[in-house]
Amino acid sequence: MKVWQIAIIVIVSVIVTSLASASVVVLLNTPKNTVGYTGSLSNVPWQPAPNQTTTIPPNQGLPANPQSSLTLTNAAAIAQNYLSGNPDLAVKEVQEYSQNFYVQIYERSTGIGAFELTIDKYTGSVYRETGPSSTWNTKYGIGTYGYQPSYGFAPGPGMMWREGGMGAWFGGAPNQNLGNQITPYQAQLYAQQYLDLNYPGTVAGQVTTFYGYYTITVLNGGKVVGLLSVNGSNGQVWYHTWHGTFIQRTGIN
Repeated sequence: MKVWQIAIIVIVSVIVTSLASASVVVLLNTPKNTVGYTGSLSNVPWQPAPNQTTTIPPNQGLPANPQSSLTLTNAAAIAQNYLSGNPDLAVKEVQEYSQNFYVQIYERSTGIGAFELTIDKYTGSVYRETGPSSTWNTKYGIGTYGYQPSYGFAPGPGMMWREGGMGAWFGGAPNQNLGNQITPYQAQLYAQQYLDLNYPGTVAGQVTTFYGYYTITVLNGGKVVGLLSVNGSNGQVWYHTWHGTFIQRTGIN
């Protein structure tokens, strides 16, 4: 092969190599096609319109972050709003525990405890408390004139739903006697006997009277650690095991 032929081959190889390199650079710098959102609007999380309201009073509702816990003020406002069907009922006290909020409801006209509620710390849902408030309550408990099955209450945009509607559950039985055969002092003694046997070192504290039973704070070193209830007829004790660890409390009225 002659020298000039070799030179031509070399020049052609260099040109081909340069063109190939340029093509690669262009491909690498060409923007890639992106695929936009193609799902239906039904898949987008629902949010309330600005003019929609909730059943929770302004500035006292659910926190912006659904993972954060409600405050005592939030819980008290939710509970009081839940009672709006009966002006004689009001929130007496709210206690915060690790599992939920505990709320005492009382009658303004008599000063007697009406019933007890629990509130979910993250959703604000309101429930009739399990145990004594449902089964021992002679005015607002299961089988009484004032009771309706519990389905809970979840505050939400434009929604106002309470157990059994606005009427019967809050009505209570007319001319209903208190129904407690033992005194608050006796109830406290029964509670202390139970605590000495099952939770040595704890003390039966404040007694709240309800229709058919009493609810008593449990103290350890002078600090609240829990709750128990005493049947107003036979002195049976029922410890509230569903609250978890006590955190704080506040009196409303």
